[in-house]
Amino acid sequence: MKSAPTADDFFLRLCVAAARRKRVEAQQYRRIFSELCPAFSPPEARAKLAGWLTQLAENGDILLPKGQRLYDRSNSGDLPAWIELVRPETATASLPVDPESFAWAQELRFACTVRDARQLNVLLRVQDFLANGGRERPLVPAKERSIELFGHEKRLEMLRTGILFGEGRLSLELLRCFLVPPPLLFEAVSPSENRPAIVIENYSTYHSFARWNREARSFCAIVYGHGDAFKTSATGLAEVVREWLWDGRLFYFGDLDPEGLLIPLAASATLSTIDLPTLRPHCGSYRRMIERAATAFLPTGEVLRLPMECRQWLGDELAGQVGPWFASGVRLAQELVGWEELRRDDSFVRV
Repeated sequence: MKSAPTADDFFLRLCVAAARRKRVEAQQYRRIFSELCPAFSPPEARAKLAGWLTQLAENGDILLPKGQRLYDRSNSGDLPAWIELVRPETATASLPVDPESFAWAQELRFACTVRDARQLNVLLRVQDFLANGGRERPLVPAKERSIELFGHEKRLEMLRTGILFGEGRLSLELLRCFLVPPPLLFEAVSPSENRPAIVIENYSTYHSFARWNREARSFCAIVYGHGDAFKTSATGLAEVVREWLWDGRLFYFGDLDPEGLLIPLAASATLSTIDLPTLRPHCGSYRRMIERAATAFLPTGEVLRLPMECRQWLGDELAGQVGPWFASGVRLAQELVGWEELRRDDSFVRV
């Protein structure tokens, strides 16, 4: 099975295309991304591309322009007018060792077939780690091991989605480290009987829901999902549900756009690994958002596609109401349902 392309794969293609040049214009890097990831719909592709550029910038592989006028902000996911490659020569650099004759550690024997200089440099760092007692080192958070091995706390996070990780290759266990989900921000109440919990995507709406729930006490906890980060940080729920009078139901309320709807699906997959229930859409809040949208001025853009898995998650009735908005190129932000709506009539949010 072919591995999904990664930000590192994208960077390598940028380096090859740029040859000796450092600057890559938007038209060129967007074309390279489209060739690498042809299956994404336009909104999904834009979000993925913006995410990869951010990762590469944080890793020190590229520089992004600083002026706000140098970004295309017409849709979700800001894209720069150009990027600058910091180390373009690594794509064509000579190999640091002969991988076939090098005396690799037993766990790294697969490196004999690697012919990429960047990947070999990573493996040589791991080789040194193992040779200097790495197998007996204590388990530590992955970011601590990452900065020790690669000089950047996020490097290992990027690498683990790529070709060097997988069955028979590198693993967090080999590097004696583990992932630490960021702590979840939540506000709990102490009801007299069990209540459901709800995760809110954005901070302003989280604030309003938590403020409302202090008196309504409809939920045992209001949890701040922190946008896209909740896809992986959802495991943090395991630590906090132990303290709640919780009835076992987890609801989710976020933006109505393709990126926002994929968050609870990915988070549910994460929750399944720790035996927590999947997230349900808080249909009342989504319906009220759609009602409010009819009274607000919302700009149109490119037609948005509602992925089939998101349609199934919303259910036929709610997906049918979302469809016309997406067909008009309108995304609905959850801030349409805020403090004033909750104070005016909160029947839609009670479960």
